[in-house]
Amino acid sequence: ISGTPTAIQNQTQYVVWANNSGGSLMAYLNITILDIIPEISYTPENMTLTNDTSVVDWLPANIGGPALTWSISPALSEGLEFNETTGHITGTPTEVMDVRTYVVTATNSGGFASTQINITVLDQVPLVAYVPDDVILLNNSTVLTMEAISTGGIVTSWSILPDPSPGLLFDTTNGTLSGVATQVQNRTMYAITASNDVGSITVFVNITIEDLFYNMSLGPLYLLNNSEIVSLEPELIISGSTFEIEPDLPEGLFFGADNGTIWGTPTELMDLTNFTIYANSSLFNDEFVIQIGVLEDTDFDGLPNELPEDADPRRGLIEDLDDDGDGFTDLIEDDCYSDSLDSSDIPADLDGDFICNAIDDDIDGDGLNNTVETNTSAYVDANNTGTDPWDADTDGDGVCDGPIAPALPVDYCEAGPDAFPNDAAAYLDTDGDGMPDELLGESTTGLVEDLDDDNDNWTDLKEAECGPTDSKNELDTPVDSDGDGICDFNEDLSVTYGTGDFELLQGQRNVTLQPIITGMTVDIWEISPALPYGLFFGGDTMARTANGNGTIYGVPLVPSNLTEYTVTATNLLTGTQILTTFNLSIAEDYDLDGLPNNNTRLGLLEADFDDDGDGFNDSFELECGGDPYNRSSVPKIESDGTCYEFRSYEQPPEKDLNPFKPICFPIIFLILAFILVVPMILTRRKERVGVQAEHVSATPTIQSGSGTVLDPFILRAVTIPYNTKTKTEERIRCAEMSPGYEVKAREMNVEINKKRFGAAPFGGIQDGRGLLKSNSDGILMLQFTFDGTIEPSEFGMVYKSKLILDEKTYFVWHVETKAKKGK
Repeated sequence: ISGTPTAIQNQTQYVVWANNSGGSLMAYLNITILDIIPEISYTPENMTLTNDTSVVDWLPANIGGPALTWSISPALSEGLEFNETTGHITGTPTEVMDVRTYVVTATNSGGFASTQINITVLDQVPLVAYVPDDVILLNNSTVLTMEAISTGGIVTSWSILPDPSPGLLFDTTNGTLSGVATQVQNRTMYAITASNDVGSITVFVNITIEDLFYNMSLGPLYLLNNSEIVSLEPELIISGSTFEIEPDLPEGLFFGADNGTIWGTPTELMDLTNFTIYANSSLFNDEFVIQIGVLEDTDFDGLPNELPEDADPRRGLIEDLDDDGDGFTDLIEDDCYSDSLDSSDIPADLDGDFICNAIDDDIDGDGLNNTVETNTSAYVDANNTGTDPWDADTDGDGVCDGPIAPALPVDYCEAGPDAFPNDAAAYLDTDGDGMPDELLGESTTGLVEDLDDDNDNWTDLKEAECGPTDSKNELDTPVDSDGDGICDFNEDLSVTYGTGDFELLQGQRNVTLQPIITGMTVDIWEISPALPYGLFFGGDTMARTANGNGTIYGVPLVPSNLTEYTVTATNLLTGTQILTTFNLSIAEDYDLDGLPNNNTRLGLLEADFDDDGDGFNDSFELECGGDPYNRSSVPKIESDGTCYEFRSYEQPPEKDLNPFKPICFPIIFLILAFILVVPMILTRRKERVGVQAEHVSATPTIQSGSGTVLDPFILRAVTIPYNTKTKTEERIRCAEMSPGYEVKAREMNVEINKKRFGAAPFGGIQDGRGLLKSNSDGILMLQFTFDGTIEPSEFGMVYKSKLILDEKTYFVWHVETKAKKGK
């Protein structure tokens, strides 16, 4: 039996016979033919449906044998059906369900096959609305209940933006807006969002909260009689309202029925009164109470005669202390028995200080109490001046008795106090010694003029000759630098150095040569030529400087022949400059043992017979072939102490046969020249950093001078008005400077000129304090400045200055200030 069955067959019994010549045999055979097993699937395998919305029509695919029966496990959710003959899934889901896995089985005679499918049933998207969605509320009155109407899927969460205004609440469980608003707000849009697992929807509602409100936070409103008011308008109104007020407003005030505004000019007084304002619209009725009072203002100055205690000062009203505006307070007028409501009735006031004579402690207004002005014409002390309490200038000299000039009579006298109020010949006593500074005419009380006004022990005449200094300022005295009682302007400067001839030893320690100075102090020291290496000129710590005390000190490290040195000493205040000379030599001491190599010029020191300190006499070293100036070179001597003699059998020293040594000399010379010359050039460039007189010019040209201390540059003098500033006509140009170099400028007469003089870059701020700094080309343009606003003299003054740039370039500039007008 062979072949492939092509039809399904239940079990069937077959009989097979076998025959041959010998006989036959029969056998039985049962054959059953089954179907192919089904092979099923659903496309897609995962199905997401929407509750009460989606319609399902889901057929399986079978590429195997035909299925006789279909089954599904577990059972489908509500609304969905399964066809057990075809495996077809249809229907509309009616309940929400999370993802669920189902097993579908197809069966035939050959067996069964299964597949899995997943079904999810989602809820519907929410659908909500608010009716109405635009409402108007009355503040603190209307009760709001705004409920959501939901027609879509179940809402699982609610939210609102922005937050509801105070008093209103939003229920996040059902989306209801409710409450009573307690704060006014303009029409505001709120976004309300309803959400579930499927999605969300946002709807918008508008809420307006209105109220009738006048800003009365400052309390009662007080108005002034016969003064126009600033309109009182409601800050908040109810839309579409008309307005009424009760009771009627006072005369002159008006009320706007369409806008609730109060305006006008009250013309009658009124006590504080409550007024009720009504606002009526088609939706709401509201009212507001305000308090208004009208006060008297006699002099129409905007200040009430009296201000009630409940008036808030922030409204700008201040009680008028001078009701009639006559310049005298009501209190003073009451004390002085004049009418405080009548501007023509004023208290008597001799000195115009607004204090009536009846209560004025200083009737004449000169700054002295009536009780000390005893009117005896004899001055005793500050408590008994003998002056007239009804006359501010008892002696009639134009200077008030006391420290104050009265307002009335106008320009009666200048503020004092008058040191001699009962004598018209004098009024000033600077040092308080009872003697007048000056006598103007003949004294009626026997006064004698004071010859030392400030009592600084310098007479006024000497102060005028020595500076001049201020004879009325005890702190401003003539300069007497040596304290001999004669000012420097009247003395001669003298500087000497001992005998004028000095001999020092190389390496000598603790050298100090001090000058003897008489007549005045020295401000600037200079010496020429420069001292030998190791010696310094100046002060204790400043070497080779133009400042100090002129002392020569240090340790001379190199010998020096006899040299004449010139010392220049300058006193800046008087401009005095003298020259003094001294001679100085430094004897050589090769081994620095304190003894000179040879006999000295002045014979003050014993000569050293062993200059190199090697223990051999100089003359013996010369005799026996040694170098007396080389410690390692010793004389050649025999064992008996005599000089060594050359023997003929000894090999003479071999000549130098090197042919290249002559060639080396020029090369060595060039190298040495480079080493010496290049540093000199660099040193010169480095030294030329500041202002040098020979490189100073100006536009217009400088009148005269070379810029030295003895021959300074003379700048054009200027004359300026009282209490003003100026600068030099010359624009000064300083060249050949290092780029970016900061120049120092100072004024020598600063104590007298009070820092009025200064220097500033050309085109800079005219304050004398600008930074003086050369540009990238080593050029600086500057002008000197003068500040006449510093303690200006009302009578005019000539100021003389000596200005220095970098301590070595000198300028002289004079400035004259004119007198104050009327002086």
